[in-house]
Amino acid sequence: MTVDVQTDRLHIGQIPAWESESRFVGLIAGTGGGKTWFGPRWLAREISRHPGETWMVISPTYKMLARTTLPEWQTFVSGTELQGTYNMGRGEYMLPDGGKIYFLSADNPRGVEGGQIKGAWLDEAGQMPEFIWTAIQARCGLKQGRVLFTTTPYELNWLYDDVFKQWEKGDPDYFVIQFSSDTNPYYPKKEVERARATMDPRLFEMRYGGSFVELSGVVYAGYRACIVPDDSVRISESWRHCAGLDFGFDHPFAIVYGALDPQDILWVYHCYSERLKPIQYHANRMRAYVTYFADATNPAGRADLVGYGYTVLAADNSAKGIFNGIDSVIERIRSNRIRFLKNGCQVLLDRLAHYTFAPNGMPKKVSDDEADGLRYLCQGLKVTAGWRQ
Repeated sequence: MTVDVQTDRLHIGQIPAWESESRFVGLIAGTGGGKTWFGPRWLAREISRHPGETWMVISPTYKMLARTTLPEWQTFVSGTELQGTYNMGRGEYMLPDGGKIYFLSADNPRGVEGGQIKGAWLDEAGQMPEFIWTAIQARCGLKQGRVLFTTTPYELNWLYDDVFKQWEKGDPDYFVIQFSSDTNPYYPKKEVERARATMDPRLFEMRYGGSFVELSGVVYAGYRACIVPDDSVRISESWRHCAGLDFGFDHPFAIVYGALDPQDILWVYHCYSERLKPIQYHANRMRAYVTYFADATNPAGRADLVGYGYTVLAADNSAKGIFNGIDSVIERIRSNRIRFLKNGCQVLLDRLAHYTFAPNGMPKKVSDDEADGLRYLCQGLKVTAGWRQ
């Protein structure tokens, strides 16, 4: 069985991964580098080499699977000899040769366990927990199946230790290619330069450079230059008022309030932080005219607040969402589009001084509630840009 995998469209970053015959191949690149485009073509070649076999494709979340990874595969094989039928309920793609592909998400780990497969493609593998890698090795073991990792680096996790470092040591079972976003000739260089100018250099190297970076120090370096006296502005009711909300009981229930002026400057004017109180207590103290961006991992808490009459939207707290949120705060700091009112948000400012990266590249989970609220706020504004109350 053959299918046109369009090798003439491979760019210089993708070609080494295509030519590698190692069992474990990592294509680690900046955002927009052509990672997900590459995955279906690599998998199609493996299927043509081993007809009738069972395969697996995994995304970090079901939403990513449904919106990106699965459609990319279906678009690629449409009208070709590999076009088959997809059973959404079972997550099975039945191939014309009698084989099948399981399309799964890492947020449903039970589906990854059990049985033997001939190969797997892990899309955005850097966002997946380590047990996915453990399970995939077991499932590919008997048939010595190959595994493709396509991802942007997000932190120094198992992908760095168990794949990248093994390749670096010269283990022939592993191959890794890294390249920047603009290695892809279709990715606009103007966007890369915009990101370079507005992002923290450490995060830029990961997100656009495709490099593993050992992060250290304060997450929001430079934030002190954005602190202003409370009387330096008069917050208008006509501005867009939003807040980032981090749920808590033993640790603080934290809300960071901000107002976006007509020049796109975010004025962070108040920080609410309370412990050991029920959600009704907080609801009675929240501001009614504000749109709240709250931690997506607490749907019950969001539903309670909606029941009290508040507008509460989910803020992405996945690994990718965390870095997107950090990016959005740093972008405002570096472009001088955020101000912190000194007295109104003193609790937040105290926390930011101690909000630092852990050795694994993620922010330390120590006194981070208010800092998380700031991240949800800036991320929410960026995601909903153009929307006005």
